[in-house]
Amino acid sequence: MHDSFILQQSMTPEDRKNLMAAVPKGFVEQDRAFHSISAALADAARSGNRAQQQEEFGKMVEACSACHAEYATDRFPKLAE
Repeated sequence: MHDSFILQQSMTPEDRKNLMAAVPKGFVEQDRAFHSISAALADAARSGNRAQQQEEFGKMVEACSACHAEYATDRFPKLAE
């Protein structure tokens, strides 16, 4: 998940401009936070730190739910309740 961060992928300046115009600023902020959490989860997994893995995974689930509740209620209507 960390490696799939769209803003880190190869994009032309025009593609980046179009993407940033198409999504709300809050979405980008939440997406960046999500990928930071996923990087921390990957680091905890590589180091074998099970307690940290569980903590970061919990944060990641919360981040997913919060973003989907705000930006994907058409696909996940129950999250908005």
